[in-house]
Amino acid sequence: MEDINPSSVSYSKLSLRYGLIGSGLIILVGLLFYVAGLSLKPGMNWVSSLLNLAIYIWVARTIILYHRDQQLGGFISFGRGFAASMLAVLVMAVVGAIYFYLFMTVIAPDFTESILDMQIEKLEDQGVSEEQMEMQIGFMKKMMTPGALSFMGLGMTLIFGGLVSLVTAAVLKKEAPTG
Repeated sequence: MEDINPSSVSYSKLSLRYGLIGSGLIILVGLLFYVAGLSLKPGMNWVSSLLNLAIYIWVARTIILYHRDQQLGGFISFGRGFAASMLAVLVMAVVGAIYFYLFMTVIAPDFTESILDMQIEKLEDQGVSEEQMEMQIGFMKKMMTPGALSFMGLGMTLIFGGLVSLVTAAVLKKEAPTG
């Protein structure tokens, strides 16, 4: 088999394609949970998080394996696998932040109010004083704007997706033999 120079093979289109597919799947899961009324049910965000984790792992694994086995002749370095996967994560983070902003401003503008009501109920159940509650509610209202939540979601996606990319790239790397 001929030697393939990795720098002559781009992973950009592959990462973009799977980043968009992953984004679509995560958005679909979120919309299904919202329509089914499960978004704000206690414990259901774990189910949603596990589904999202599975999507992130699938995207990272698919990109790295395809790039390694179909484009690079069966070999890929950790760094290249991580970079290809991280580019898809970046796409997913940006698309997800835009979607979440639109979700909170167009699709479900009352969503943040529902979250805030749940938090107030939790504070009341914990017996938090009126003064502490007002202070915490004021802070929550500042942090729960569509822009702030979308920005935090972007950051969390990059961190979480980065961890998935690190582990997946480490597991699937296959260095070319030297010599």
